[in-house]
Amino acid sequence: MSGTRIGLIVPSSNTTVESEFCRLAPKGFTVHAARMGIREVTIAALARMERDAEAAAMLLSDAEVDVICYACTSGSFYRGMKHEHELAARLSDRSRTPVVTTSHAVMSALGVLRAKRIAVCTPYTRQVNEKLARFFAENGFVVADLQGLGMVENTEIGRQPPEVAYELVRRAETGLVDAVFLSCTNLRTVEIIDRLESELGIPVTSSNAATFWYAVRTLGYRKRIEGLGRLLKDARLAPSKQR
Repeated sequence: MSGTRIGLIVPSSNTTVESEFCRLAPKGFTVHAARMGIREVTIAALARMERDAEAAAMLLSDAEVDVICYACTSGSFYRGMKHEHELAARLSDRSRTPVVTTSHAVMSALGVLRAKRIAVCTPYTRQVNEKLARFFAENGFVVADLQGLGMVENTEIGRQPPEVAYELVRRAETGLVDAVFLSCTNLRTVEIIDRLESELGIPVTSSNAATFWYAVRTLGYRKRIEGLGRLLKDARLAPSKQR
């Protein structure tokens, strides 16, 4: 897999996703990012941010990356499933590179984990969480519990230690769910996924874990990867189909 390049389109105020991808990247993989302007996680700010997406995709194509990840969960679900499909297709057409959004990667990951009834934990406000719950419903999932931190400033989300994500999950109702999902590519999660799976006895994944899994598996990497829960420990789990 020498010389395999993962491209990331990243919100400008995100301080987590690049470092987590670089930390996890297998030997021979490199990570390359372009940014879109945003400081607050609000619906209006997400719409403005998207204006930078095509330019970011084109810049990444100059680096001849093998896949582009639109690494913003809320930025790919806030206008629903149809818009998410259109966004990925538009960016792929412009860059002539396969594109996956974090929201699509998450749906694919939950699918291969056979999870339909889920608990969701996020740093978002109620308004953004409502959009997320609607997106999950569109895709056939049942959100049994939804916990949020009510945060708006994206740099503040990035400053939260992984223990914040851990405690948020432990407050959630997880007794009757198939899996737990931690949303937001700026929320630190890789340090606590294995611990939560061990304690809860069900799969746990996150925006960065699912997006990373989708990227490396679709690029042909089939080895076991530690630290990101069942999704990446089981090398047989791969996206069911690509767009």
